[in-house]
Amino acid sequence: MKYVYVFLCCVTCNLLSMDVEAQKCAYRLPVLSDQERDFLITFDGSMPAHKKEIIDSLLSKVPEHCQWSEHSPLLLKFSAGSIALNPSGMVLALSRGQSPDKLYFFDVDTGILRSESEKIGTREAGISSLNFTPDGLVLISQHFESYHPVHMFWESFGGVISGEITSSWGLKRVRAGTAWFKNSVTGETLCSSCASAVKCKSQDGKVEVEYDGQSAFAVLNNSIVDHRVQAVPSASVLCLNHDGSLFIIGTKQGGIHVQDFNKNTHVLLPARGEIRALAINKNNTVLAAASSNGVVYLWKRVPFRQQLFVLRDLYGLNPVMGDDVTRSEAQRAYEQRKRDDEELSALLDGASVKRRRDDASSADTEESVETKRLRNVNEHE
Repeated sequence: MKYVYVFLCCVTCNLLSMDVEAQKCAYRLPVLSDQERDFLITFDGSMPAHKKEIIDSLLSKVPEHCQWSEHSPLLLKFSAGSIALNPSGMVLALSRGQSPDKLYFFDVDTGILRSESEKIGTREAGISSLNFTPDGLVLISQHFESYHPVHMFWESFGGVISGEITSSWGLKRVRAGTAWFKNSVTGETLCSSCASAVKCKSQDGKVEVEYDGQSAFAVLNNSIVDHRVQAVPSASVLCLNHDGSLFIIGTKQGGIHVQDFNKNTHVLLPARGEIRALAINKNNTVLAAASSNGVVYLWKRVPFRQQLFVLRDLYGLNPVMGDDVTRSEAQRAYEQRKRDDEELSALLDGASVKRRRDDASSADTEESVETKRLRNVNEHE
């Protein structure tokens, strides 16, 4: 079977264009400090370490709709049931959710199928969840046998079963579709949960979102309700990033809502078909969504350098005519050039007048000599 990696067609790009434009119009840019303004005006793509605080502050001001390439998501033709991204966002693991099931490992940048596993026996149901460990070295899959969850460990990007539990990650607890794993070496924990439309947890297990059954999602931090966010109609699947700062909602009508709890921003990414599975990598640079139309959407974060260029355009700044100082300097330079041009024109005009005068004087002199010669000839005769 040939897997094709293509760009999103124009129709899909404009699917939610009105909503995207509406959220752009609704966004109000924060006020820039003098230092931030000066940095944007002189920004040439370099990001020096001693300017880290200013850069971080500017990046926090970039609107969410400018951080994701919502107008050009990449498409991977694959009918997926479960998906996972490794921390760097370079490896995409997929399963079809069939019984029996297989694992497929794709290169995100090229869309090439790198490897696939053997069929995982005869199962009562397909793989229900996939999760990469925080170090990205191990992929943990979950399926059910005799109504009991079974977890298997895989080598990242290899698709090779790593045996019983040969890695340092061991299962600690399973409850209500959520599995907890712990690394015996580093002590790190990993929370793995099945795709659900009513509940999800961050991979570090500290943040949880739960639908209250009415009109809102309750956001719990360490099991304590921190705040609530308005529910999205017809939500089909929920997802939190690793630390719980990004809340992602897939809908039955298509479209993915991304809410940033830290910046209190919201962006709507276009898609078609019911969203069945969501995944975001630990670095928050790649977002994947599997839809019912047999397509996996891949959105990438706009690089930080490009975000700063976009931010400069949003503020209407220009590296040449950016602020009052630069504008006045440019105006003075323009006026000086104008004066120089006028002086040069005057000099050229003066030289031209002098040349005409010299030519006239020379002509008069020649005429006088000729007249005198003729007079002398007449007198001689």
